Amino acid sequence: MTLYLHVAAHTDVCRHFSELNLAQRRVALREYAHAWLRCCMGLPVGADLRLGHNAHGKPYLLDSPEWQFNLSHSKRHLAIVCGHTPHSLGIDIESYPPHHPTSGDRGKLERC
Repeated sequence: MTLYLHVAAHTDVCRHFSELNLAQRRVALREYAHAWLRCCMGLPVGADLRLGHNAHGKPYLLDSPEWQFNLSHSKRHLAIVCGHTPHSLGIDIESYPPHHPTSGDRGKLERC
C-alpha cells in the first residue's frame, strides 16, 4: 500500500486566491487537486480523471478503483490524501483561532 498526503495553503493553489469569487475558488481547488492526483498516479498532465459518487456523495475514480482519495479544505488550506489501497481514505482539516500556549498548557503537552 502506498499513501500520499499533501497540505497546501490556498495561496499555493493560486497566488491571487483571495481575489477569486466562490465559483473560481472551487475550480482552482479542483484543478489543483486533480493535478496532484494525476502526479501521484503517474498519469500525464491533463489526463482525464472521470469521477463517480457513492450513495453518500463521496467521489471516487471510475477508471482506477484501486486508487482511493479524499480531500478537505478550510478557510486557508487544502489537504489531500490518496493511495493505491483497497481501503477507503478520509482526511479533515479545520481552522482554529491562533492559540498562544500559557504555563497551564505545559502539563497538557507533556502528557501527550
